[in-house]
Amino acid sequence: MKIIFFCISITLFLTGCGSGGGADYNLTNSTSSNEVNMVNSKIYTVYQGDKVVKKTDYALIKITHANKHNESHIELIEGNATIIRQFQ
Repeated sequence: MKIIFFCISITLFLTGCGSGGGADYNLTNSTSSNEVNMVNSKIYTVYQGDKVVKKTDYALIKITHANKHNESHIELIEGNATIIRQFQ
């Protein structure tokens, strides 16, 4: 009986522990945990593996990348787009 109680306790404890990895992503306007709906004129930081999906044919995005950095900054100029984060 003690073994069953111990196993259930461990299972509940591990289930309650979230994966709060502390990622510094702005998910304020998100549709899921790894998608960010972009807002016009707001600058976002994207990393290697992230994807940007245009939601409208006329979406226009400005991309700024500095050499020797693993990140780029993007800004939605017009239209609709979504960033799909590749969490690691």
